[in-house]
Amino acid sequence: MKFVIEKGALLRELALIQQSVVDKRNTIPALSHIRIEASGKRVVRLSGTDLDQTLQCETEGQVQKAGVCALPGKKLFEIIKQLPDAEVRFESKENDRVMVTCERAQFKLAGMNPKDLPELPKFKESSAQLPADVVRQMIERTRFCITQEESRYTLSGAKFILRKKGVRMVSTDGHRLALIEGAVGINCDENHVYFEIGARTLTARLLTGVFPNYEMVIPKNNDQKVEFDCAALLQIVRRVSVMTDERSRAMRLEFTKNKLTVRSEEDEQGAAEETVEIVYAGAPTVIGINSAYLSEYLSVLGSGAIRFEFKDGKTQVQIRPLGEAGYNSFNIIMPMNLGDATPSTPSASATEEKTQTQEEGAPVAQAA
Repeated sequence: MKFVIEKGALLRELALIQQSVVDKRNTIPALSHIRIEASGKRVVRLSGTDLDQTLQCETEGQVQKAGVCALPGKKLFEIIKQLPDAEVRFESKENDRVMVTCERAQFKLAGMNPKDLPELPKFKESSAQLPADVVRQMIERTRFCITQEESRYTLSGAKFILRKKGVRMVSTDGHRLALIEGAVGINCDENHVYFEIGARTLTARLLTGVFPNYEMVIPKNNDQKVEFDCAALLQIVRRVSVMTDERSRAMRLEFTKNKLTVRSEEDEQGAAEETVEIVYAGAPTVIGINSAYLSEYLSVLGSGAIRFEFKDGKTQVQIRPLGEAGYNSFNIIMPMNLGDATPSTPSASATEEKTQTQEEGAPVAQAA
């Protein structure tokens, strides 16, 4: 194998693979290597995998001799990053070693036999074309609800549901749920889902196991609805959450006639309270909510109008953005059990109303 390639073109593809899929823990040597193939007259392909995800990239170079090699991704990335902006020459040597030359700099890298790398999944033809920002939007609206607990394997990813009219994406960690759907298409087989953008192909391995029956958690009769400005509510939540208990993050939302009072307090450090005018004529309702969950979702939305939908203080709270064309998305947060669920009187101070968090609501997977 022998080829010449511009440093900028090579570094761009190397960075994508190294930072996205190459295993940096070196638990399996083959997963820390990048496969480089030179073919035809101008085609240079790079690929890497961690077995869960595979990224294949293609760029241009001057191929003098076709061939393939496997080089340690981290070391190669560090070398190319430090080279001057000039042509980089690759040439295979004996025993899977590769000479990398750029102007007066010369490196000899010890690689491995490309045949020892994991076999890459074969890409299936795309079932539809869709803008990259559509996929990005769906990921942003669901990834924050994916569990971080390694023992809950089936919840460590998002569920894709392919339908004739589009795709639905759902994620949950057992205490909250995020859902977004739109009229887009995507392609997959029994074991993988494929994304193709230009000369790059990302393949993700599908999780095995049974995803919870999330539709049972979606409330059907939330008859109380209150609209907010997302950015303004986010600032209130952030301010009041400074005084929440660091373990439970419990926050108290008190809905009374045309007013919302947001409260949090710690027995030893003090309390916080802030009110905001709203349009609400329903019964006085107190909802205990995890301030971190609420803040995280509002941060994902960023701005615009949102709507709180609820029935009472003991059932799921559903939050959805308004005015989004082409999407249907919402977030569901399970309520927290507060020791005192009675709305406070206007004259009572936050320090006199002690919020005691006893336990969180039932996990999403078990909710009826």
